Amino acid sequence: MKTTAQTFFQICPPELYKAEFGGSRADGRGYLRLINGSEVFFMHFDNSDLTSIKSLEINFLLLDQAEEISEAIYLALDARLGRKADAIVPQDLLDNNPGWPLNEHTGKPLVPVYAFVLINPPDEGELNYLIQRFHPDSDEWKLKWSKINDYVWSSSRDNKALPKENLENMLTRDPEWVARYVDGKIGQGEGSIHKVSEKSLIEINENTEKFIQNLLKKAVLCRVLDHGASAPTCCIWFATYKGFHFAYREYYQEDKVISYHRKAITDLSRDEYYSANIADPSIFKKTMEKFGGRWNVASEYLDSDLDGIGISWLPGDNNEFATRNRINELLRFDKDLINPITNEIGSPRMFFFRKSVEFISEYGTYHAIRQLKAQKKTLLDTINGKNIYSDDRDDRVTDHAYDCIRYFCASHLKSYPDPVRKPSERSFLGLVKRIKALKKEEYYEQYQ
Repeated sequence: MKTTAQTFFQICPPELYKAEFGGSRADGRGYLRLINGSEVFFMHFDNSDLTSIKSLEINFLLLDQAEEISEAIYLALDARLGRKADAIVPQDLLDNNPGWPLNEHTGKPLVPVYAFVLINPPDEGELNYLIQRFHPDSDEWKLKWSKINDYVWSSSRDNKALPKENLENMLTRDPEWVARYVDGKIGQGEGSIHKVSEKSLIEINENTEKFIQNLLKKAVLCRVLDHGASAPTCCIWFATYKGFHFAYREYYQEDKVISYHRKAITDLSRDEYYSANIADPSIFKKTMEKFGGRWNVASEYLDSDLDGIGISWLPGDNNEFATRNRINELLRFDKDLINPITNEIGSPRMFFFRKSVEFISEYGTYHAIRQLKAQKKTLLDTINGKNIYSDDRDDRVTDHAYDCIRYFCASHLKSYPDPVRKPSERSFLGLVKRIKALKKEEYYEQYQ
């Protein structure tokens, strides 16, 4: 009522809700009835429960600062759109729009329904449900929502109603704040632990699929598992070659038994040979034997009695801070490196092949990229407009695929050294080696 409603009443003429013409305005209840019978409800959804929302019948929805509204509230509101039984389409609209769609059951003109969602870039960045549903760069939007959801971006720099002094004051804030609240940029979110460059993300297509197939013939391969009972189980496949590391395949599944995960991982692995199988160290824990604890999750993965399949895992290194630094070292852009994929100067050392909506392939990762970008530090306070973060990682951010990345980077896996080719005895290098050997044994003078 102190923000959205005040702006609304500055724009809405009082004549539209005069009591003598059937209108009504009750600010204490957040209620407005217009003289044409339309009703407006001003609601603060932090104080609303799902029960009260499910009783609403609405044709229009405007959510302001929706990044602060939970996904459950949004879904409940979205489901109530189009349920106002006495709403009618104005006759002038029907006259000016021949072929207006009709209700197939009643034959009456369909009342259009609209949902407008106003947001600032959310803390979760690309993981936020609104970004997934509305942003054109989101894979979820491309797959599910592109036909019904649209997205409009604007910067405060383009706001003609914003006083110049206000804009100048906003631009003095922290660069992350300016990028988010002035320019409306959807990034990884504030306090990100890892900065993932687009140079590290390789789109899967016909050419990159061939690159992976050639890479697997010569690289050192590794599988990394993060097992979940109620949470999803994730396995990521990595290839290491000449100091570069590639995440090339991903398995992500929840609510399945271990035998299902074990078979799925084995089927995806096929004829590949792995130098290491690394897993979350917690799956190796078992209760003390005096309490009957003889088996653990790792033993279940190794047990092949049910299906003839067994996978032996080694415990990963769970050193959070050392591993975090290692990931950043591999993601860091080195201007002197030659990119192994594009052959251009300048490259990171870690790459993630990204699943494509257009190109279907057995290769590629999705959750690994999103969760790596999403990891952030815990917010302590805000001082002089700048957020201050602790060194601890925010445990509210999903990290099943991220843990796999951590365990892999902590392994310091290296590729095989290039084989040393022995020169032919009749080649120049072969003759030089022969001369050196003769000199060493003091036979050279006899053959000179």
